[in-house]
Amino acid sequence: MIPLDYILGQVPAQATKITWGILFLGGCVAVPLVLAAVVGLIVYLVRRRKPSGAEPKPLTAQPPAAPAPAARCAQCNTPLSADAPLGLCPKCVLAVGVDSQQATRTSAAPPGPPPAPAFVPPRPEELAPRFPQLEILELLGQGGMGAVYKARQPGLDRTVALKILPPGLGADPTFAERFTREARSLARLSHPNIVAVYDFGQAGDLYYFVMEYVDGVSLRQMERKERLEPRQALDVVMQVCEALQFAHDVGIVHRDIKPENILIDTKGRVKIADFGLAKLLSRAPADFTLTQPQQVMGTPAYMAPEQIEHPADVDQRADIYSLGVVFYEMLTGELPLGRFQPPSQKVQVDVRLDEVVLKTLAKEPERRYQQASQVRTDVEHISRAPQAPAATPRPGAGQATKRSWSGWAVAAAVIAGVFLMWVVLLVVIALAGLFFALVSHPSAPPDEPAASVMGAQTPRQAVAPLPMVELKLVELKHYPLDSLEGVIIPEGVELDKTVSSDGHGSLKIIADGPRTVRLFETGPIDGENARLMYQARLRTEGLEGQAYLEMWICLPDLGAFFSRGLNNTLTGTADWTIVETPFSLKPDQHPYNAKLNLVITGKGTVWIDDIHLLKAPRE
Repeated sequence: MIPLDYILGQVPAQATKITWGILFLGGCVAVPLVLAAVVGLIVYLVRRRKPSGAEPKPLTAQPPAAPAPAARCAQCNTPLSADAPLGLCPKCVLAVGVDSQQATRTSAAPPGPPPAPAFVPPRPEELAPRFPQLEILELLGQGGMGAVYKARQPGLDRTVALKILPPGLGADPTFAERFTREARSLARLSHPNIVAVYDFGQAGDLYYFVMEYVDGVSLRQMERKERLEPRQALDVVMQVCEALQFAHDVGIVHRDIKPENILIDTKGRVKIADFGLAKLLSRAPADFTLTQPQQVMGTPAYMAPEQIEHPADVDQRADIYSLGVVFYEMLTGELPLGRFQPPSQKVQVDVRLDEVVLKTLAKEPERRYQQASQVRTDVEHISRAPQAPAATPRPGAGQATKRSWSGWAVAAAVIAGVFLMWVVLLVVIALAGLFFALVSHPSAPPDEPAASVMGAQTPRQAVAPLPMVELKLVELKHYPLDSLEGVIIPEGVELDKTVSSDGHGSLKIIADGPRTVRLFETGPIDGENARLMYQARLRTEGLEGQAYLEMWICLPDLGAFFSRGLNNTLTGTADWTIVETPFSLKPDQHPYNAKLNLVITGKGTVWIDDIHLLKAPRE
């Protein structure tokens, strides 16, 4: 075969000049065409974004009105400051939802003696002697299940929420045991998206919780202010899924997911409140004999069917159903009652959300998502992928917008077509000129000296490769995976001595659907101002989805942040492959923990081996 550089060397100078001349003239013609096409497309896109017959929403109220009166909280009528979030004060947040819970219990209770008088919470100054370790600042709110106060812990210099329960509950001799059991279950829930419980106990005849104080509003208050955009709803759902999956992993079901119990602070972080109705799934049924057999705990409009029919037998899928109700309400502004339509048939939303919402609202628990992490995976995929065309809403749900091709669009399409034809023509002319130049000037074959055609040539000098910068990697942790020792959640994970990348065994996971495998937690690591790298070897067989690494970095006062190796995944059947996911730390960031997980998004078998946590200087 004749080398390319030899062929180019045989082209006569005159032919080369002609070819370049043709290309230059073509460029002079093509540049105006390109500019015209770009301008036409921009104008078309701008016109297409503006629906016909619709006026843009004004940024300010029209016409100008007199100065508005001072804003007040919609719940307690307290005057608001200018920077109050969403026109609501934070003092009512933690007490939201207790009234609806009391109403539910009252309607579900069997016939009996009349209820006790309404609970009257003590004033802060009356409550102070019972809690000398706290400074009781103000009453935030009250309901049938107690009252919530804003307080301060001087020793730790932090603001907290103090929740006290009605004193009459202590008359039940079994209540103390139930209270201690449920309080301990709450204390196990340490997650950025769950309201933390700092302390609990009994002060005189009052049972109490000391909890994290959330400066923000509930999802219900946010919905009353204005309907959420679909992207905002997706963000809320993903954060709720993170919290629910964490609670479900330790065997706790919330049983009362609703907008009142979903709080959003001033930084947009979601916090789930009131796990007081949680049921420990990891305990034997005998541990729950203190709970009334037919007690229905939750809010009816948000409860799964099995939670009403068999309240003692619900599991994490009841929370997934309640989340589906909240999701549907955020998208449509309505509850999914009776024979309801999919969200895209009521409002303009991505039609792919219909499948997610309807699957969470399936009547039979086995037809729903089985894990909250599965909901998060599907919602995250929809939020990242381009939006699918939305279905036409039902009549009356909104005015349909009709768009047609404008004259600018037709002109842009014509100009683009002409430009492409011109480019093809120029390439054909250039290749034809090169071909005829070679045919009309035969040359010696490449085996003969080239000097007979071109004269002596100076041999080309080899260019030395640039020196490679060695990346100094430091190993922080190494898990050879020749045993199950140290695995956080070993359920569904087995040690496979026959399949390994190093001959010492590996971990095998047979997935029947999407799941997140929690492998290791490192504890404090020295990674300040460094680039962390979570690295492992993966092998797959018959995997319908993808397998990739996930790393959570926990930073003091900032919370937990994750990195996923979505650009470094395995699918189908693949032999041992090194995969990794990075995380860059800034100066003065000292992680107190790193969580190393494996994410599987479909059915199949995955092996993982030879896990490393490395660090290198930031680039």
